[in-house]
Amino acid sequence: MLLALMGCYLFYYTGRLSLGLAIPMMKEELSYSSEQLGWLAGAALASYGVGQAINGNLGDWLGGRLMVSLGAIGSMILCWVFSFMDAALWLLVIWTANGYVQSMGWAPGGKLISTWWPARHRGLAFGLYMLAAGLATVLVWCSSYEVLDLFDADDPSRWRWLFRLPVLGLGGAGMLFFLLVRDAPQDVGLPAVNDEEHAPSDKIKTTDKAEAETNWFGRYLAVLGNPWFLLAAIVIVFQSFARYGLLTWITSYYIDAGLNDNDALQLTLSLPIGMGLGALAGGYFSDRWFLSRRAAVVATFLAVSSVCFLVMRANPVVVDGDQRLGIALLFLAGFFVYGAQGPLWAMCPELVGRAHSGTAVGLMDALAYAGAAAQGPLLGWIIEGGSGANYGTFFVLLASITGTGALLAVVSAMRPART
Repeated sequence: MLLALMGCYLFYYTGRLSLGLAIPMMKEELSYSSEQLGWLAGAALASYGVGQAINGNLGDWLGGRLMVSLGAIGSMILCWVFSFMDAALWLLVIWTANGYVQSMGWAPGGKLISTWWPARHRGLAFGLYMLAAGLATVLVWCSSYEVLDLFDADDPSRWRWLFRLPVLGLGGAGMLFFLLVRDAPQDVGLPAVNDEEHAPSDKIKTTDKAEAETNWFGRYLAVLGNPWFLLAAIVIVFQSFARYGLLTWITSYYIDAGLNDNDALQLTLSLPIGMGLGALAGGYFSDRWFLSRRAAVVATFLAVSSVCFLVMRANPVVVDGDQRLGIALLFLAGFFVYGAQGPLWAMCPELVGRAHSGTAVGLMDALAYAGAAAQGPLLGWIIEGGSGANYGTFFVLLASITGTGALLAVVSAMRPART
C-alpha cells in the first residue's frame, strides 16, 4: 500500500509546482507582475487548504483509495485547460480549481497510512510518504528542464508545456492507484492495526468504538477541541510559509540575480533534493532517536533552517562566481524546513486517534496552506520592492518565521503524558 501511495504521490506535484518554474516566462509573455502572479499562486494554495479541511473528512468517510485517484485524474485535466489560457481571470479560476482538486491527495493518503501502519513505525511511514513528495519536487524540476529544452529558449510561451506533458504521468498514476490499493488491512483479509499493542510512548491516543462512529461534524469538533493539535497546526503554518516561499520564489531569485532560466533551474535542483531527504530523515529520527517525541525533532529542524536563511541573506549570488555555497545552503534549507513536516503528520493520529486521523491531517494541511497562500502575495510584494526592500528582506522574513515555529514546537514538546 505504501509503495503504491508513494508512487502515485510522486506524480502529484507535476500538477502543482510547475507554476513556480513558469512564473518568469509568464511575466515575459503575459506582462504580469510578480505581485499579480503571487496572487495567482496564493489563491490556488488557499483553495488547496480549504479542500484539505473538506477532503480529509471525506477521506475518513469514503476512504483514501477513491479520493487520491480522483484528485490525480482531475488535476491532469485542469492543468491542460490552464495551459491554453491567457486572461488573468481564467488563469485564476482554473488554477484555483486545480488547487482544490490537488487537495484530494494528501489527507486521504494520510488516512491510509494511519490505518495500515502501527504507531511505532508511523513516523517512518509518513517520512517515506513525504519522501515521495520531496522526490516529486525533483521530478518536477527535472521534467520541466527536459520539457523546456525541447523548445526555443527565446520563446516565452514554452511555459505552457510544463502543464501538459509532465501531468500525463499523474493521470496514469491515479488510475493505477485505484486498481492496486485497498482502504484497510481487513479488505485483504489481514487483521486491523492495534496501536495499543505497538505504542512506543505514553502520549499516543487510542481510539474507542464511540470515537470511530463519530459523525461528520463530530469529527471536526473532536479534532478542533484538542489544544495540542491546534498548537501543532500553528507550527505547520509557519513551516509551510517558509517551504512554499522557497519553492515559489527561489528560481526568480537566481534569474533576477542574472542567471538564465536553465542555469537557475539546474542550480536550484539542490532544494527539492534536500527536501526529499529531509522528509525521510525527520520521520525516521522521530521514531528511532527521539522515541516518538516528535515535537523536539520539529523544533530542532526549524531552528537549523532559520540559521540557513540568515546565512543565505549574508551571501548574495555572484553570477560568474562559485555557486557551491549557494547549492549547499539550498540543500540544507530544504532538508531542514521540509524535514520538520514528517513528525507533525505523525502526531495527528497520536493526538486525536486513528479514526479521526484523516480529518486531523486535512485540517492541519488546511492551516499549512493558509501559511503557504499568505507567502505568495506578501513575498511577491516584497520582491517587487513595494516595501523598499528586496530579497534581503525575503530571507530575513523566512528566518523569523521558522524561528518562531521552532519556539512554538518547544512549547508543544511540553505536552503531558497520556493518563
